[in-house]
Order: sequence, then structure tokens, then C-alpha cells
Amino acid sequence: MKKLISAIAAIVLAAGGTGVTGVLAEEAAHSIVYGDADCDGLVKMNDAVLIMQCLSNPDKYSLTAPGKANADVQDRYGGITPADALAIQRYLLKQGGLPDRYTEMSEEQTESAFSAYLCNWLSYYRQTKGKEALAFIPEGDTYGSIRAAELADNFESSGSDRDNMNSAVETAFSGSFYDQYDLYSELKGRPFLSETDINEGEPVVNYLDIEEIARSSAEQIVENESLWGLIGSDIVAGIGAGAKVSDDGRIYFTIFVAGKKQQ
Repeated sequence: MKKLISAIAAIVLAAGGTGVTGVLAEEAAHSIVYGDADCDGLVKMNDAVLIMQCLSNPDKYSLTAPGKANADVQDRYGGITPADALAIQRYLLKQGGLPDRYTEMSEEQTESAFSAYLCNWLSYYRQTKGKEALAFIPEGDTYGSIRAAELADNFESSGSDRDNMNSAVETAFSGSFYDQYDLYSELKGRPFLSETDINEGEPVVNYLDIEEIARSSAEQIVENESLWGLIGSDIVAGIGAGAKVSDDGRIYFTIFVAGKKQQ
């Protein structure tokens, strides 16, 4: 069993409501525009072409983190595929529609969307600081989901129980994963949902709410020198996240960061 080097940092993002007054002006262009893969503010055939170029020639073409969020229109959070390009083409030909970010979300969709948006925003902030975009680690998402559920059950005890954390890692990761990375770190927090009560009928949260909460959470991480030092480190190779909507009306989340294997 490889020894894990775990740096644990706690962050509590619990302002009233979302704690968001609106997308900052310089980030407005990066708000979700479904189908806008090249992030020029418009949905055109160029976007479908760019998606196919990125899939067929990833060494030459790539999408930014916001571009990936925009381009993922078919089977949301299932990754960028040719089906996304086809969906955009059909939309432009008036043969189909694109996702509506105001659509109400189930609890499961809320957890999945928040994790995806949070990772995308953190990757975007890295790029604005001249660093490479973060790779996404499926195993990290599995780990994050386990930890988020633990935090939702009991934030304080889970946050201080090192053995419990390591046990969750062992459960989530296969042996081969340990051979790829040699530094594991975790951030955790619990922002409020926006005017949402999971216990009273259907959730009223929508994609726009979750995008804003995730952006605000990522921004606060970046503004905290010690937390950003972890996400922005040159040795960071990948990231995963998990989230859980708890009975107390908060989204509990963990962000799992993996460092490059040292040569």
C-alpha cells in the first residue's frame, strides 16, 4: 500500500443565499451559453466543427474549460462526444433544441452539475494565471462522492477523521491509480443552495443557480492564498470532485487534487 500524503484544508462557504451578486463583468463571457464551444457568445456551425476537430485531432485543437461546459449539450456531464456536435447542427437546422439552463434540477442532477461546474471554474482560473488546464480524474469524482456523503452526514467528525478519509481512498481507488500519482490533497466545503429546500416537494434549483454557486465557490478558493496554492501548484496533474445535497439545505462538497508522479 502506497503512503498517501494528504494536505487537508477546510473551507466553509456559507453566506446567506448563494453569496453571489452576479457574474463578474470580466467573467460574463464565460457564463454558460449552450452550444457555444468557441466561447464567442454565439452558437454557429463553427462550434460543431470545433468539437469534431478537438475529438479527431486533440494535439492541435482543444476547448477551454468554459468551452467544454458550453459544448456538453447531449447527455450532460457525459463528456464531449460527436453527439454534441450533431446536437448543435440539429439545433441550427431547427431540428432540435439545446439544454435550458433554467430547467429545474433533481437532487442527483444538482450534485453532478455542481461538481462539474466547480472543477471547470477552477480549471479556468488556472488558465487565466498562465497554467495548464486541469485534467479530470474519474477516480477523484468517485472519491469526492464518498467524502461528500460523509461530510453531509457529519461535517465536523468527518473533517477531522484521517483514518476515515484514507479508508475512503482505499475503497474508491484501484491499485493502478496509486502508480500514477504521489500526492493527494483535499478541499472541502458546504455552500448554501439558493432558495432551495430539498425536503419540501420538488427542488426549485436550476442550472443557472448551480453555475453561480460553483463560480462563487471557485472564486473564494482562488482568493484564499493557501487554498489556491494547492489548486494552482505546478505539480498538480488532475482533479475530481463530489457533492451531496444534505437535509440541512447545503451542498457539501470535496475537491480531490492529485499531484504528478515524481521522477
